[in-house]
Amino acid sequence: PRHRHQATPGPGSLLSAALSSADKQLVDLLKSYDIPVKDPLEDYVFLKCIGKGYYGKIFKARNRQTGQLVAVKILECTPENPEGAIIESNFLQFFEHQNVIRMVGKCHWENQLYIFTELCGKGDLCTLRTKTGAYKETEIAFVTKKVLEGLHHIHSNGYLHSDIRPQNILISDAGEVKIADLGDVTHESLATEIYGRYGYMAPEMVKVDREDAYDQKVDIWSLGMMMINMAEGKPALTFENIHLTTEHWVTSEPPTIKKKKKWSGSFHDFVQAALSKDPTMRPTAEELLQHDFVRDLKCKPHPFVKRLGSMTSLESSHSGFSSTTSSNQSRGEQESLPAHDLLT
Repeated sequence: PRHRHQATPGPGSLLSAALSSADKQLVDLLKSYDIPVKDPLEDYVFLKCIGKGYYGKIFKARNRQTGQLVAVKILECTPENPEGAIIESNFLQFFEHQNVIRMVGKCHWENQLYIFTELCGKGDLCTLRTKTGAYKETEIAFVTKKVLEGLHHIHSNGYLHSDIRPQNILISDAGEVKIADLGDVTHESLATEIYGRYGYMAPEMVKVDREDAYDQKVDIWSLGMMMINMAEGKPALTFENIHLTTEHWVTSEPPTIKKKKKWSGSFHDFVQAALSKDPTMRPTAEELLQHDFVRDLKCKPHPFVKRLGSMTSLESSHSGFSSTTSSNQSRGEQESLPAHDLLT
């Protein structure tokens, strides 16, 4: 097991003579990515944990000077294993786009990398549906178009997201659609590992005899699966492990939307195109932006305007994604959490 590194405190500076060679290499790496070594509690009040997973934790926090509410993703970043966390923060800075979650700051402290991003007050697509009900076709088309625009930006820079699914698509208070969780972003020339959730993985990603790298079309497949989820309120497919996923795609055909008459022909056609089992027949994000389902979509008035308005009374009970602080906050919401609560 990997032991957690405990940095030796030095007088006046992290760059003291007490630092090991690995520590110094980490400091140099942080400098090369313009990541300051700084206690995040100096600038932010940490309010509550709003998410956790294999990657670490996400907190809601407030800037002490400006009052701005942000989301803070905390990732392990030790001298022994620094690259993953640093690369994710770099991608957030690199992929600046209106439909990709925006980073507002980052810092490193006590073997943790803190990534500060805009806080999307309405949560992810699953949360939004749970709180406000089933999606309409115009709403699905709107989300699809915005995700495609974000993916086109990522793809045009030579990368793929690798984990498109409802939980990684966030909605801001203004109804903006944001692609989040860039932890599995991969360059197209290096796309050989298996990422994402089994039910959203493209067949070519889990193919047994695959020798070459897959490409950006895996994101299009995941988008198609996400659209079925939005339409039906549940995943089209679920698998317990990678072996069952692989076995399924040896003989099975892609899923389709079950209630045919409820949705337009262009919706069905879009999903069918996105879920082409042969990736060479699957359109790119740029090509799908010209599809009838999204090309002439009218976004005024905003498709989510009524849905977002209905969430006003729900936000105070939302698990930390609200972008406004309640006037009757508990004392715990007003004061910063102690440092050990952020790390454990």
